[in-house]
Amino acid sequence: MWTSAQERQPVPGRAVLNALRGQTYTRPLPFVRPAAGGVALREVSGCSSRCIAYWDGKHLWLPGEKDGQWQGCRPSNPDKLSETLNSIQNK
Repeated sequence: MWTSAQERQPVPGRAVLNALRGQTYTRPLPFVRPAAGGVALREVSGCSSRCIAYWDGKHLWLPGEKDGQWQGCRPSNPDKLSETLNSIQNK
Protein backbone atom coordinates (compact mmCIF):
# COMPACT_ATOMS: atom_id res chain seq x y z
CA MET A 1 0.00 0.00 0.00
CA TRP A 2 1.55 3.31 -1.09
CA THR A 3 0.64 6.61 0.52
CA SER A 4 1.59 8.97 -2.33
CA ALA A 5 3.82 9.24 -5.38
CA GLN A 6 6.43 11.18 -3.37
CA GLU A 7 6.64 8.66 -0.52
CA ARG A 8 7.81 5.46 -2.15
CA GLN A 9 8.01 3.35 1.03
CA PRO A 10 5.13 1.01 1.84
CA VAL A 11 3.21 2.06 4.96
CA PRO A 12 4.37 -0.94 7.11
CA GLY A 13 7.99 -0.35 6.05
CA ARG A 14 7.83 3.30 7.02
CA ALA A 15 6.27 2.38 10.39
CA VAL A 16 9.11 -0.07 11.07
CA LEU A 17 11.75 2.50 10.16
CA ASN A 18 10.07 5.10 12.40
CA ALA A 19 10.02 2.63 15.30
CA LEU A 20 13.71 1.83 14.79
CA ARG A 21 14.65 5.51 14.49
CA GLY A 22 12.80 6.32 17.71
CA GLN A 23 15.40 4.47 19.77
CA THR A 24 18.96 5.21 20.82
CA TYR A 25 21.41 2.32 20.58
CA THR A 26 24.46 1.04 22.40
CA ARG A 27 26.75 -1.76 21.30
CA PRO A 28 26.51 -5.03 23.27
CA LEU A 29 29.54 -7.16 23.99
CA PRO A 30 31.20 -8.44 20.81
CA PHE A 31 30.77 -12.14 21.66
CA VAL A 32 26.95 -11.91 21.74
CA ARG A 33 25.29 -13.55 18.71
CA PRO A 34 21.78 -13.11 17.20
CA ALA A 35 19.11 -15.33 18.73
CA ALA A 36 17.02 -17.59 16.51
CA GLY A 37 13.35 -16.90 15.82
CA GLY A 38 13.67 -13.17 15.16
CA VAL A 39 12.36 -10.93 12.43
CA ALA A 40 14.44 -10.19 9.33
CA LEU A 41 13.93 -6.71 7.89
CA ARG A 42 14.43 -6.82 4.14
CA GLU A 43 14.81 -4.13 1.51
CA VAL A 44 13.15 -5.08 -1.79
CA SER A 45 14.38 -3.68 -5.08
CA GLY A 46 12.73 -5.04 -8.19
CA CYS A 47 12.82 -8.84 -7.98
CA SER A 48 15.59 -9.07 -5.41
CA SER A 49 15.81 -8.39 -1.70
CA ARG A 50 18.55 -8.08 0.87
CA CYS A 51 18.50 -8.28 4.64
CA ILE A 52 19.16 -4.83 6.10
CA ALA A 53 18.60 -5.72 9.76
CA TYR A 54 17.52 -8.53 12.08
CA TRP A 55 15.54 -8.07 15.32
CA ASP A 56 15.86 -10.96 17.78
CA GLY A 57 13.63 -9.45 20.47
CA LYS A 58 16.55 -8.02 22.43
CA HIS A 59 19.09 -6.61 19.96
CA LEU A 60 18.98 -5.05 16.53
CA TRP A 61 21.54 -6.70 14.26
CA LEU A 62 23.03 -4.94 11.25
CA PRO A 63 25.06 -6.64 8.51
CA GLY A 64 28.79 -6.34 8.99
CA GLU A 65 31.39 -5.71 6.35
CA LYS A 66 31.73 -9.44 5.56
CA ASP A 67 28.94 -11.86 4.62
CA GLY A 68 27.54 -13.67 7.63
CA GLN A 69 28.98 -11.12 10.05
CA TRP A 70 26.49 -9.17 12.20
CA GLN A 71 26.93 -6.15 14.47
CA GLY A 72 24.51 -6.05 17.39
CA CYS A 73 23.01 -2.94 18.98
CA ARG A 74 20.88 -2.71 22.10
CA PRO A 75 17.95 -0.25 21.84
CA SER A 76 17.15 2.14 24.67
CA ASN A 77 13.73 0.50 25.20
CA PRO A 78 13.76 -3.04 23.76
CA ASP A 79 10.34 -3.95 25.21
CA LYS A 80 8.61 -1.00 23.53
CA LEU A 81 10.43 -1.65 20.25
CA SER A 82 9.51 -5.33 20.33
CA GLU A 83 5.86 -4.49 21.06
CA THR A 84 5.76 -1.97 18.18
CA LEU A 85 7.42 -4.32 15.68
CA ASN A 86 5.11 -7.19 16.66
CA SER A 87 2.01 -5.03 16.26
CA ILE A 88 3.17 -3.93 12.80
CA GLN A 89 3.96 -7.51 11.80
CA ASN A 90 0.55 -8.77 12.97
CA LYS A 91 -1.50 -6.23 11.01
